[in-house]
Amino acid sequence: MTHDRAQQVDPAAAVRTPMPRAAALSPGRPHPLMSLQRTAGNQATTAYLQRHEIGSQPTVDAGTADMAATEPPAGKGPAKPKSKGQPAMSLASATTALNKAYGTVHTMTPPTLILTDKKGILAAYDAECIALGCTTIDKKTKASRPWKKGDADPGIEGFQSLQFPGRIYVNKITVLPTATAHELLHWNTAAGFRAAVGEAINEGATEFLAIKAVAAAGLPTVGPSKAVAYPGQVTAVKSLMQVVGEAAVTNAYFNGAQVLIDAYEALMPGAFAALKGTGGLSTGSMMALLVPRTVPQKVALISTRINISSTPADLAAVEAIAASDPAESAAVRAGAAPHLAEVIDAILGSATVDAAALDLTRRMSASSASDVAVTRRTCAPHLEELCTRRLRGWITDAGIDLVLALFGLPYADQPGLRIALAPMMPSVHSGAQRARLCAGLGLPPPSKMAVLGGFF
Repeated sequence: MTHDRAQQVDPAAAVRTPMPRAAALSPGRPHPLMSLQRTAGNQATTAYLQRHEIGSQPTVDAGTADMAATEPPAGKGPAKPKSKGQPAMSLASATTALNKAYGTVHTMTPPTLILTDKKGILAAYDAECIALGCTTIDKKTKASRPWKKGDADPGIEGFQSLQFPGRIYVNKITVLPTATAHELLHWNTAAGFRAAVGEAINEGATEFLAIKAVAAAGLPTVGPSKAVAYPGQVTAVKSLMQVVGEAAVTNAYFNGAQVLIDAYEALMPGAFAALKGTGGLSTGSMMALLVPRTVPQKVALISTRINISSTPADLAAVEAIAASDPAESAAVRAGAAPHLAEVIDAILGSATVDAAALDLTRRMSASSASDVAVTRRTCAPHLEELCTRRLRGWITDAGIDLVLALFGLPYADQPGLRIALAPMMPSVHSGAQRARLCAGLGLPPPSKMAVLGGFF
C-alpha cells in the first residue's frame, strides 16, 4: 500500500475544526468542487442525496460523495458494492499519471490527500455534512431532515471537501482503482465547468480521463470487485467525443467549458442547452443528441459558415468542425475546398489585400501535409488566375502585395505559380516592382531572367 505521508492529514481534524459556513460555501479558484457520487446507475444516488449548486442554501451538496458500485447484473437491479478492494493510488502516482497524460493541456495542482479507512471516510463525510447544515431525505418518512451522524452511505469511496478546500478523502483500501485520480481531476477542473456542462458530462469526463491516465500508466482501472464508476456517464462522454473530438472535451475540462460548448454548437447548432438538460446525472435524453455528423453534413455546415463576411467566430466553428474527427479531416476539407475556392475568388478578387480575407484562407489551410495537398489541388487554378490577373495591364503596388500574399499561403502551389508568373516578369515595367516580385517569388534577379534555360 502506498501513502503520501507528507500530504496526509488526521481525518478527525475535519470533525474538530469546522470552517465557518460562509467560507465553506464560498467558491474559489482552484474551485473546491466536491465530486459526485460514483455509482453504477443514476437511480442509486437519488435515494440518499439531493443535489444543489455550490453556494446555495445548505442541503446535501451536489458533489459531496463518490459512491462505488458494481454494474448491475442484467435483470437483477443495482448490485451492492463488494467489500474486496486494493490499496488506493498514491497522490504522487496519480499526479504523475495525470501530468503524463494531460500535462500539455494542464499541469496538475495536487491537493492534500487524506487516505483513511472506510470508517474514517464515513465519519469525515458525516462531519462535513453536519457542519455545512446539509439535509437529506429520510429513508423511512421520505421527508427532508437535517443530516446526522450515520447518514453517510456505506458505498462512499472518496469525496472532495467543501468545508476544507484543498482536501480530498479517499478510502485507502478502495474498490475503485481510479478513485485518487478521479478526485485529483475534480480539484483541477476548470472553474465553472461543472455548472456549464451539467453533472453527467462533468462526472463522465472526469472518470473517462481518470481511466485513460491510469491505464496509460500501466495500472489497473478495475479492482477485484469489478466495481466501476459512472458507467452511463462515461458512455455518454465517449459519444460526445465522437461528435466534437476528444481534444475538445479534454481542453474544455481543464481550460474552460466554452471550448466544448462552441465545438458542439458548431456541429449541432442551438442544441447544447437540450444536451445539458436539467444538469443532472441522467443520460437518457442525451444520446439522441450525440449522433456524430457525417462528412457531407460537416461540409454543408462549413459552407454555411464560409462567405465573404465570415467572422472570427465562423472561422473558429469551421476549425472545430474540421477537427471533430481527425480520421475524417481530409475528407471534410476536400469536400469544402470547392466552396472555399469560390470564396477565395470572391473575397480576394480586389486589387487591395483584405487582411481579414487572407486570415480566412490561412486559417482554412490544412494542418497536415495530406490535407494541404488536397486543398492545393482544388484551389491552385483559382490562385493562379488571381495572381496572373494582377500582373496584366496596369500593375499596382497593391496588386504586387496580393500576389505575394497569395503565393505565401500554406496551400499555394508555389512551383506552379513560379512557372506561370515567370514569363510575365517582362511586362512588369517598374524595375522596383519586378525586383520585389522576383525576390518574393524566389525567382532569379531580373537581369538573369533571360538565361534561365531549363530551370522551370
